[in-house]
Amino acid sequence: MKVLVCSAKNEVLDIIVQLMLSNNHELDVTEEERPAKIGSMLEDYDFLVLNHTTTMNRRIISSLENREKTIEFSMAKTPMLQFRNQVVSLGIIPEAGEQPRKTVNIITDICREGYDEVIQELFNGANFVTQESSKFDAQVSELFVKPYILSLLARKISDLDQVPRTKEYEKILDLSRSVTNYNVEYMRDLIRNNPLTGDVFSKLEENLKRVWNELSLY
Repeated sequence: MKVLVCSAKNEVLDIIVQLMLSNNHELDVTEEERPAKIGSMLEDYDFLVLNHTTTMNRRIISSLENREKTIEFSMAKTPMLQFRNQVVSLGIIPEAGEQPRKTVNIITDICREGYDEVIQELFNGANFVTQESSKFDAQVSELFVKPYILSLLARKISDLDQVPRTKEYEKILDLSRSVTNYNVEYMRDLIRNNPLTGDVFSKLEENLKRVWNELSLY
């Protein structure tokens, strides 16, 4: 198969490329985001893989007349429900560890008919997990949204030039550096599009008040 992969450089892209190359598919990888340009390129490919931000993926898919070729890897799935039964919707959560599993989440309430044949052909060798968009978003909320919010907060309140430092302060700085190690716009897009972000902020505010109240009791 000949596949056009439109994606920024990130860990998910690395896994996508590894899986498809291991299945002997021909890939062209580009960071192209212009919907019209991508649409004009599609005639030469069997499939289109989108791994941009959720907002950008939605914009590109909305511009396509024929969406059956599209495989989208948005990290926020609830907004993609508008393309239910039109695209193949997958999600990869890069795991920590020296030998992380290559798990491909199949979002069943978005995927079009015949998705199983497409997935087996392109991503054979992966560990497949089926779940609905709400469960995937809940998992992403826990594993990405919470750490990203805490990283953005740590960056706001910490001083990178602080001297001297302590081991405790270094931990805060390590957390804040996630903002510089990752694409900030990608982080913000994920936070904005995840349906549980409001709950995360509410619980954060609630627990900040709880900590303050507990300290006030002494």
